[in-house]
Amino acid sequence: MHIAERGVRRSLGLLRKGSRPLEAPGLRYSEAAGLVPLAGKAPPLPPRGTILISSWEDDDALDRFLAANPIDGYHVRMRPTRIVGAWPDMPGLPTEEVSMDADEPAVVLTLGRPRLLRFPPFVRTSRPAEKLARHHPGLVAGTAAARLPRFVMTFSIWRTVSEMRDYALGRPDPAHLNALKKDRANSFHHQEAFVRFRPYASSGSWKGRDPLAATR
Repeated sequence: MHIAERGVRRSLGLLRKGSRPLEAPGLRYSEAAGLVPLAGKAPPLPPRGTILISSWEDDDALDRFLAANPIDGYHVRMRPTRIVGAWPDMPGLPTEEVSMDADEPAVVLTLGRPRLLRFPPFVRTSRPAEKLARHHPGLVAGTAAARLPRFVMTFSIWRTVSEMRDYALGRPDPAHLNALKKDRANSFHHQEAFVRFRPYASSGSWKGRDPLAATR
């Protein structure tokens, strides 16, 4: 995951490339979106920053790419521990949960390809859950992102697995759980996934700091 708080021109250049912003040996998947504050009313226009997801065969492939194409901003490397839903662009993610210690940090991605007619109720339903996350003591850093009308996501870094699970399971506030129930009753997306990760390296800064370092 890479976050670039870059200027408008560079952000638009990356977003115009759509769901395949990168090409490189060893790259399995990449997708870019414009940054949106959690619980924000609408994506800033024009975008003031971008987030880039990329999946690689191994660290060596990523290292070779970064050596030839230095990217400024904030960079987090992570390994998937569970997917709920499906994201065909990243096949092979574990559907059975990989064991994690309750007190280790966790990263969560929510990914969606919206149904256009369901997008307004999606925004209304997700806003209370995002607001709860934004003020949760266990959230170290987080953002939403969008490349409308084709892609929406959230990225969050949690201080501990146990705090992330409490939020996800509605303990004590059910805002996130209520959003999940509404989605299951009438899906907001024609494709969606919730993916948990174990972060293992970070570099650079986001809003002047390395959020993952705060969990160590």
